[in-house]
Amino acid sequence: MTLNPAPLPEKDVKKYGNGFDMENIRNVINEKDPLHLGAKAADMVIPGKNIYNA
Repeated sequence: MTLNPAPLPEKDVKKYGNGFDMENIRNVINEKDPLHLGAKAADMVIPGKNIYNA
């Protein structure tokens, strides 16, 4: 199992506030879930800044 298939730069984590907080025990399980990570990443995409087609 890949624990973090799509790590984001720290500046992006702070900028978008996408909830990747490894110290928040309530979210650790969801953050380890690739599908959940994908959903988080999709939610933070903004026009002209598609992270999948960089």
